[in-house]
Order: sequence, then structure tokens, then C-alpha cells
Amino acid sequence: AEFNPIHIVSPPRAYAFNVCVSPESRGIGVAEALLNAAKAHVAAKGARVLYVHCERDNAAAKSAYEKAGFRIEAEESDADAAALAHTPRILLLCDLA
Repeated sequence: AEFNPIHIVSPPRAYAFNVCVSPESRGIGVAEALLNAAKAHVAAKGARVLYVHCERDNAAAKSAYEKAGFRIEAEESDADAAALAHTPRILLLCDLA
């Protein structure tokens, strides 16, 4: 049988990362189309939630995710981010079911 990591957590969920759009292609719906394709793909595999993250101060990425139906679930504190040596991030999710 094929291994499907989506089914090892409850509720079944997936994580999309490194969603990038070239500067010349921004603002025309490319990110939304990519995210909608990802949502359809993982939903067909059984996921009920899709997660993404971005840097807390990246307003463009946050806006793109929210436009695609994601909402903020958690925000990393400055102290936690410093302990992990990266900029603070936010975690967003989209319900697929």
C-alpha cells in the first residue's frame, strides 16, 4: 500500500511551504491559483486542513494567504523566534472540509 502521511494525524492535515511568486507575476492571482490547486490536491488525498506560514512582517504574503481563504492560527513570539534564530512567523490554516 502507498504511504500517505496525511492520514497519520487527526484531523488529517497537510502543510504547504515555500509558496513563491516571481515579482513580475505578483498581483494577478498566481498565488491564489497555486494555493487553490494545493487545497484541491490535498483534499483529494484526504486532508481536512491545509497549513502555511510566513514571516510576521510579510504583509504581502499574509494578504495572499488570507485572500486564498487562510486565517491566522498562531503567531510566534519575538522570544521564541530569537531562540530559533529566525524572524517571527505566523501560522495560517484553511479548512478544506
